[in-house]
Amino acid sequence: MVLENNVELYEDLASKTLEEREAIEKCEFVKIARITEEKENIVFRIKQLEKKRSDLVLEISREMEKPGEITLKEIASHSKAATMSKALLSLSDKLKEIFSRVQEMNDFNKKILSSAVRTLRNAIMFSDNTSKPLLTYSGTRLNQQRVTPGSMLKKAM
Repeated sequence: MVLENNVELYEDLASKTLEEREAIEKCEFVKIARITEEKENIVFRIKQLEKKRSDLVLEISREMEKPGEITLKEIASHSKAATMSKALLSLSDKLKEIFSRVQEMNDFNKKILSSAVRTLRNAIMFSDNTSKPLLTYSGTRLNQQRVTPGSMLKKAM
């Protein structure tokens, strides 16, 4: 069933997102890249499944003689089998819960990565600034030269 496969893929995505958080916290960049690629593959499969789901919903709406979009609740209420309608609604609720969890984890991971990027940018800027010539002063003039720690003390002695 399309909806069951969708739930399974979102569970895989949730698992990968949690794995990604752990890799981010440990600064395992190669692992982060691998997990990101795996997540992209899962999302691609979800999009393919979404197309199938959309086509199936369109077909069901035609059978029900309801033009346009139709909800799972409407499909479940139209189903003659009570167990089938309960299963549809249960899968729908599970999918919403997993999707919400994945979204929250992705938002958290994004915050961690944004913070890490800011820190790296600051470190790069600091590194760039410390490798530029510094201004030093003598009794009569301004000198521009590379100053190493302790070099001014040696000159004064």
